[in-house]
Amino acid sequence: MMRSIIAQAASSFVLLAVYAAAQTPPFNGELLLEPGLNNGKCLTAASSSDGAVVTIQTCTGAAAQKWTFTGGSVKIFGNKCLDIMQGSTANDALLQIWTCTSANQNQQFYYTRDNRLVWTNHGKCMDLPSGNQADGTRIQLWGCSDGNVNQIWNTGYMASSLPPTS
Repeated sequence: MMRSIIAQAASSFVLLAVYAAAQTPPFNGELLLEPGLNNGKCLTAASSSDGAVVTIQTCTGAAAQKWTFTGGSVKIFGNKCLDIMQGSTANDALLQIWTCTSANQNQQFYYTRDNRLVWTNHGKCMDLPSGNQADGTRIQLWGCSDGNVNQIWNTGYMASSLPPTS
């Protein structure tokens, strides 16, 4: 009897851990990614060219701020993906955009229930360096840490882009 209870508890814990880790944001379509420290700023690609830097800028709802979550990738401009510069696994590795390639591990991310964007299989989170909220701040990866507010990224739409209600 005791073994059965322990086995049930262990299997429930495993299911809970899997559910808590990987999922997509609660919204669909093109989303804004806003640092938890400042919802007036948005994750922004500098251009649609390979190697374009990823920063935060004041939210305008421009195409350079509209991201989609598809098949483990975070896409922008249709065929560009959020990418780890040179595949660096170091803390402070910078993010860029690059043409999407399905086998490219540098382009695989998942969104967690606690609003973090995690580089798949690497334990690194998208991070706002030192909480710097100035326009043009480049976004980095850093080891994921519970309670680190620099790693919180909320998703949503521009209020002016919401469909009308009846």
